[in-house]
Amino acid sequence: MTGVPTQFAIADLVLETMRNDGEAVPGDAELPFFYLGAIGPALGDFLPTHVEDGASGTNAPLFGVWFPILGLLAGTPGTPGLAANLLTLKDTLRRFGDAVRDEDKFALLDMKTDLEALPGVITAVRSQLATVNGLRTALPSAIAGVRPRAKVLPAGDRHPRDAVHGHSTGTFWGKLRRRAAESGDPRLEAFGLGASVGYAGAVCGNPFVNGVVGAPHRNHWWRHRWVSNYIDSWVWGYYRMRERVREAGREIVFTSSGRVPVPPYPAWDNIPGAELQDRFAIGGITPDAVLNAVRDGIPVPPHLPDELVTLWLDCYNEAVGDPPSPGVDAEGLQGAYAMTWLTTWIASSAELLGATAPDRINEPDDCGERPDWVTPDGGVVVGGTLVPPPTISQPSPSVAELASAIAVAILGVMNFVLGNAAAGIALIVAAVAIIDEATDPDWDELRCHAGWVDAFIVQLDNAFRELLTVAGLGPPYAVQLAHNEIQFTASGDIVPSTAALRTCRSPSADEGEDYPASVWSPQTAAESNWTRYPTEPVELPRQISYAEGSWWPRHFVDGFSFVDNGPTAVPRFPATQDNPLDAPGGMPSVLDHDEWELRMQRAELGGTPQGAFGNAVDVALALIRAPQDELLDWDLDGDRGLGWPTWVWSDPAGQPGDVVRQ
Repeated sequence: MTGVPTQFAIADLVLETMRNDGEAVPGDAELPFFYLGAIGPALGDFLPTHVEDGASGTNAPLFGVWFPILGLLAGTPGTPGLAANLLTLKDTLRRFGDAVRDEDKFALLDMKTDLEALPGVITAVRSQLATVNGLRTALPSAIAGVRPRAKVLPAGDRHPRDAVHGHSTGTFWGKLRRRAAESGDPRLEAFGLGASVGYAGAVCGNPFVNGVVGAPHRNHWWRHRWVSNYIDSWVWGYYRMRERVREAGREIVFTSSGRVPVPPYPAWDNIPGAELQDRFAIGGITPDAVLNAVRDGIPVPPHLPDELVTLWLDCYNEAVGDPPSPGVDAEGLQGAYAMTWLTTWIASSAELLGATAPDRINEPDDCGERPDWVTPDGGVVVGGTLVPPPTISQPSPSVAELASAIAVAILGVMNFVLGNAAAGIALIVAAVAIIDEATDPDWDELRCHAGWVDAFIVQLDNAFRELLTVAGLGPPYAVQLAHNEIQFTASGDIVPSTAALRTCRSPSADEGEDYPASVWSPQTAAESNWTRYPTEPVELPRQISYAEGSWWPRHFVDGFSFVDNGPTAVPRFPATQDNPLDAPGGMPSVLDHDEWELRMQRAELGGTPQGAFGNAVDVALALIRAPQDELLDWDLDGDRGLGWPTWVWSDPAGQPGDVVRQ
């Protein structure tokens, strides 16, 4: 599914176009509601969430996957969690660094107690890392259990996430945006405007994601999430960089037969540090408010206004019908918003896990090749005791390793850099302990200690981020999208195997006639092979995932276009895509009832109703500018193939098989 960063990039382009065309856009006070609407059906990922029920009850499967991680971050009553410990560690080191930079001895004296507490914090983090090691085997099993339920009626028996993507989508999203526009409430009006962007981003973007994945979300749900994070990084980095490049009168170009961007990936913006959670922060929401609810096992405080909750639930319940989806109530929707916001904070804020890309870690100047406490072979001296460097298993960069195997290597790195940080902190505490009003510190020594410890903490941050990325729960840095072009030219190998050429370009070179792959079947419940292209047999009848060609994500965002060949040309407006917006000023196919009926009939006859709708920006603008009639029931997951209407299995006992309209 297109993630929050991609949806926000599309939303920014829509707002820019509307402003340039003199159209009204939401004011600053209403923009958070616009961006919340732009998240679109992805809000359903955490629907419903009742925090007090934990990973059980009617809660969304995705919350069940995140729950042990959130519990680790939140801690327990009376015991700080990993989030609090990391924030304490970083805040103390930041203040220490400021005091050293300013050579403020009295500030150091005031910090003695805080510094002396850091070894205890490090010990707590070490214990919490041991818990992470247990999650390494638990998460794949939980992920395997997230499989979407059968695509049959009634819709209330399916996961709400799948209902908002693939059941009566026109009814739900159409009613929502029309009632929002008629409400007279500027907050709801902004939300409805954003919902048009959310619908467009999903209907145009998810077929692209499917092409990279090798199957729709229904069949390879976790690979879909893993790939989406890479595409989010590409989209966010590309459009932020393009904005700056265009200000200088230039464009991003792709060299080496379209493989290598200029400016290159390391220069692109990153999702970490983008602070995307601020864009849809409503009702005073904070990380502490949500994490404390997880810690205490209580409902999250309500942050969304009652008017928005009522609007959303009324439209959803009318679309789903009877029986209603269990747990989808006001509290369940508030929880879904809170979890969407919190996980966006984890992914995009610099507060918890930093925002320094691996290629931008600065070691302190004039401090030698290594810290004083590190031996030439990489061992660490702690309290006079030599701890030899660990043997860390490194995954092959050219092979799509099992995610669990990669996680083992990352955990080794995390323990190693934490040990380095602990040794440096011990020396800092000892050095500050001997300072008094008559004794000045060795400022150069402290500066080097602080610089090396900071570098190790950044490495720890990046190891945490890498672990989330491997697990399919967080985006990579833009530099991690790059591949070795020399090796590609020589042998055709894509190194590393997670480079953008394999994780962000569609359709996949491996698709051929084998799309879509049938349902994911890991050999064991713990096998984490979502980083590999599917090897399951094709699900018949064969489909097309996306418009033919090798495209970067810009294609579905705003790359589909018309070329005006002049007033005498026939056709005057040839398109650069398969079945785009039918013609400038004409009826967009995404709103064409006859087109919908034709495609539905093809699907029911076992055919392939393939056909894209245009790029997400153009489709969003077409929806916004069209009369506020009901939308059409398009499958927002792009399931079973490109441009499909919503559908269900004709025989629930025989899947896959024939399909019928819902």
